[in-house]
Amino acid sequence: MNNANYLTGDVNCNIEMSTPLPPGWNSYVDYNGRVYYHDTNTGISQWEHPQPKPAVMFMPMPQPTVQQPTVQQPTVQQPVQQQQNHMEQLRQLQEQREQNKMVQLRQLQEQREQNQMVQLRWFQEQQQRNQMEQLRQLQQQNQNQVEQSLRQLQEQHQLFVQKQQHDMIRQCMEFQQEMIRDFNPAQFI
Repeated sequence: MNNANYLTGDVNCNIEMSTPLPPGWNSYVDYNGRVYYHDTNTGISQWEHPQPKPAVMFMPMPQPTVQQPTVQQPTVQQPVQQQQNHMEQLRQLQEQREQNKMVQLRQLQEQREQNQMVQLRWFQEQQQRNQMEQLRQLQQQNQNQVEQSLRQLQEQHQLFVQKQQHDMIRQCMEFQQEMIRDFNPAQFI
C-alpha cells in the first residue's frame, strides 16, 4: 500500500497512486490532505504525479557484474521523517527570508542615514557659502561707505582750507587797504 494513500485514506488517491512512482520519488500529504510528490535526488516537489522516464534502448555491452545495492522499501517512518525534513527546510527558508529582510532593512536604513548625512553636509556647506557671500557683500558695502565718507571729508577739508585762504587773503587786503588809508608820508619826513 502506498504511504500517501495510507496517510489520507482517500479513495481518489488510490487511482493516481496505483501508477508506480519513478525511482527516488516519494508521495506525501500536506496539512490540507492534498497529495504531493518529492524527488529525493533533485529536491523538487510537485503536485502532479511524476511520469516514469521512457526506457532508452542501448546496445548491450559486456559489463562486469556489479552487485546492485539493495533498495530499502519505504516505511511509514521514512515519509514522516522526510516530511519533517521538508518542514524543517521550509522553516529554515523562512528564517533565511527573515534574515534577508532584516539585512535589506538595515542596509536601507544605513543608506537613508548616509543620504541624510550627505544632505545635511550639503546644506551646511551651502549655508556657509551663503554666509560668506553675505559677509563679503557687507564688507564691500562698509568699504564703499568708508570711501564715500573719506571723499566727503576731503571735500569738506578742501572747502575749509579754501575758505581759510580766502579769509586770510581778504584780511590781508583789508589790512593793506587800512594801511594805505592810514599812511601819512609826512610822518616819515
